[in-house]
Amino acid sequence: MSGALQLLIWGPGPSGSSVVVSVVGTRYLGRFRALVYALSTVRRLLCLAFCWLVSGCGSGPRGPNLVEISELGPRHVEVGDRVRVSGSGFPEGRPATLTLRGELLRAGDAPRGGVTLTTPAQLVAPHALEFTVTRELAAAFCGAPAERHSTFRGDVEVAFSPQTSAGTPVIGRLDGVVLDVMPELSAEEASRALQADGARFAQFLGLAGTPSEDGLRIAGVEPQSRAARAGLTDGDVVLSVDGVIVRGLSDFIPPPNAKSSLLVIRRGPDQLPVRVDASGFRYSAPETLLPALVLVGVVVLSFLLLFSPLGRGIAFFERRLCERLWQRRAFAVSVRPALPKAFVRALADELPDTFLPYVALVASSALLALLSLGKSLVVAELDLLVIPAGTLSGLLLTALFSGGADGAWSFRRGLGRALALLLLNLPLAALVLGAAFWAGSLRPSDIVGLQGAWPWQWAAFRSPLLGVLGLLALVALVPAVRPIPALPRRVELSRWQRILDFAAWVHQLSATGIIALIVFGGFQAPLSGNSTFVLIVGALLSLAKAWLLIAGLALVRWAVGAIDVMSVRRAVLLGLVIPSALSLGLSLALRHVSVGPVLGTLESTLAPVLCATIVVLLVWVGRRIAHILVQPSPDLGVQPWL
Repeated sequence: MSGALQLLIWGPGPSGSSVVVSVVGTRYLGRFRALVYALSTVRRLLCLAFCWLVSGCGSGPRGPNLVEISELGPRHVEVGDRVRVSGSGFPEGRPATLTLRGELLRAGDAPRGGVTLTTPAQLVAPHALEFTVTRELAAAFCGAPAERHSTFRGDVEVAFSPQTSAGTPVIGRLDGVVLDVMPELSAEEASRALQADGARFAQFLGLAGTPSEDGLRIAGVEPQSRAARAGLTDGDVVLSVDGVIVRGLSDFIPPPNAKSSLLVIRRGPDQLPVRVDASGFRYSAPETLLPALVLVGVVVLSFLLLFSPLGRGIAFFERRLCERLWQRRAFAVSVRPALPKAFVRALADELPDTFLPYVALVASSALLALLSLGKSLVVAELDLLVIPAGTLSGLLLTALFSGGADGAWSFRRGLGRALALLLLNLPLAALVLGAAFWAGSLRPSDIVGLQGAWPWQWAAFRSPLLGVLGLLALVALVPAVRPIPALPRRVELSRWQRILDFAAWVHQLSATGIIALIVFGGFQAPLSGNSTFVLIVGALLSLAKAWLLIAGLALVRWAVGAIDVMSVRRAVLLGLVIPSALSLGLSLALRHVSVGPVLGTLESTLAPVLCATIVVLLVWVGRRIAHILVQPSPDLGVQPWL
């Protein structure tokens, strides 16, 4: 290559002229200078692309600003109030959507920027729109579930739908909007805590304040105090603190760890900005402590769980699982490739090996899918009661008529087995009642609607007592309902034993489906909308959760070994029934406990802490099992957490 290679790039430059970039061949300028020219070319290309995007060439059609918005009021609202948007050029007969964009400000919290809230609006006059402050909108403003007085500052946009599908909406905007929203419900304990912090900040500044109709009136200023140095005097009225409109001492709190705080005061007819020194005021909003609370909570909770009876149970399950896996012939040659095969064989040993139980699996899956799609099987308010009650009744009658299913027929043995099974299913009944008290309804849609799509949003973690009830209900499904023969090899089952196994299988299918709906998110899908696709995805998720519970129960039953329900009646009473009753009673007692800001943050933090703890424990136990299988150690029977 004897000459220079010239690359022409045409586009608008800084002064409107075209840009020409020359890349000279490496033979004359060397590799280093060629690289510099290439990077310069890329930079100019990026600049051209940025200018093209900023100029709007790549954006979709936007509606013309043919609507003029002049005012929004009232500025102080609560649930049920109607807010009027005044302006001109409002087209009649078209649906309107109002969008608020800006930041939310709360006393003692850092500002939340980038907030976008949308609500429908109604044309009530040729020059006026109105929208209602609904509970959902107020909760979005005030930060549900721990709702607090909030101030919104930003802009409002009104968009009217186009007349045709190919048209563009007609929009109008108004900047500098201030909307002060009061929550529907405010916990008394939370209000007292905020008032105490506001009084402490006033004392920190060296002033005394009394609530007034439009703010906080300063009744006295200490000499040489921070308030005096800032120029505050008696009679001034504090209207806002760092953007938060002040309605009392509970709003007189700066953001967390602020160096200074901007007050807007009214002195006579004038409104003046005054900046006061807030450095040294130690206040941290509970929300800012969330990462630290999650980390510390995971460590503490893991420590407590591992040194509790649950830790001994995990150690026992770990030891039994390793022993059963080592008994497999597949481990004679190589452990790692044989591990998945061993688990599959373990599930095959515990799952039914005949055709009829899988017909029941298909039928129960269809019923669970109908519930997930919003279809009622009996009555929406009774489905969660009727389904497990029906399958449990069939199981109890089968146990009673089988006469014990262990040889010669005996009414006494049949009645004893039926009563033992009834005792074993009391945790499931406590779970259904606890879910009804938690959600205030027994509709599957209501219970699932209170949960989210992600694991830390499930009721098992959001409501720890409900999670305990769900765990106890699952553990109660592990013991076998028929007599276990004391033989080292599998024996031929009698007809009544097969019937009893089938009845237990049907009840297990219904119970796992109900547990998946109540505590594991049910048919909540990580998608928005109510389209058919979203409903189908939710139904598939609900089925997957129920099937995973069935597979997990089969694995636990295989690892622990066969347990006859008649041999563990005392353990069931002490380990399942009494804890279920205590959890249900405690959940009822805590329903009327008021939640303050700190407790509210701890309550919202508890769900991710529990979820992260379970994940950590599962990974930990899985790694220990894999390590023991590869390198068996003599301390297999020792508590591994000591």
